[in-house]
Amino acid sequence: MRAFLVLFSFLCSSITSAAQSASAGLIEAGHPTLRSDLQWLKGRGVLAIDTTSWPLPVAELERAVDAARTRNLGVADEHALQSVKRALRRNQRGVSGDLLVTLHNRRTESMS
Repeated sequence: MRAFLVLFSFLCSSITSAAQSASAGLIEAGHPTLRSDLQWLKGRGVLAIDTTSWPLPVAELERAVDAARTRNLGVADEHALQSVKRALRRNQRGVSGDLLVTLHNRRTESMS
């Protein structure tokens, strides 16, 4: 029972932290795919955004995506840009699916 209470407390604090970040308009650094896509797009001149300081303000990322250079994009560039747009949509919905999967997996492991 104690293990369950500790896990429950951890889950609640994780969800609260993620929700606070989303409501504060920040994207956390714990998204390696997003980080990689942003660095790729910045390096290719598609996005003008600072990727050295995290968490990233959502408004800054949205501005960069809106102003993206989308002419003559390669397949990899288009794929990365669509991935960033999906991440922004997930962020608008609140807690990301990645976090929920992680929390579910931890809960399942602790019950084993």
